[in-house]
Amino acid sequence: MRGEIPTQQCQGGIRVFLLFEKRKRYFSKAHFFLQVRYCETIGIPPTQSSKLYIYSGVTSLLIRPVIGRLCDVKWIQAHFLFQIAAALEGIASLLLALATKNVYLVLYFILYGCTDGAMGSAMCVAVMFCFKGAKRVRGFGLFQSITNIVSAFGPALGGTSDSLYLVSLRGRP
Repeated sequence: MRGEIPTQQCQGGIRVFLLFEKRKRYFSKAHFFLQVRYCETIGIPPTQSSKLYIYSGVTSLLIRPVIGRLCDVKWIQAHFLFQIAAALEGIASLLLALATKNVYLVLYFILYGCTDGAMGSAMCVAVMFCFKGAKRVRGFGLFQSITNIVSAFGPALGGTSDSLYLVSLRGRP
């Protein structure tokens, strides 16, 4: 089947599944908070910097079907697309410190949205093809359940931990 990860690369599908889920939980918490804080340090108010997420959201929305179609190509494997997108996102985030003008920030958020959408789409395809038969449906359902629980409770817990961290830095609430 197209987009399927070869069996020898996916033996122990649960390990690959847990790796994808761990990545999602770890990286999805901090980037929003830090990007707005960075914009504040270079003189862009939070109300204006929060509007930059429109670019990220629209490009993420538009790239997902494209990546889904790329995963259908026989010689392209989803986990490679995921790795390429993760590498590009990491490089872009490292270069964010060089972005001091609004135009560069818009370009960063567009690239970030593309890579985020590519990782989300490729991750779903890769997790789905780590299992065979009836396990595929259950594995994908479990992946989505865990992801939704993290999405539901993550922002509240992330905000709590960020608040506690800022209080410890300032020494006051």
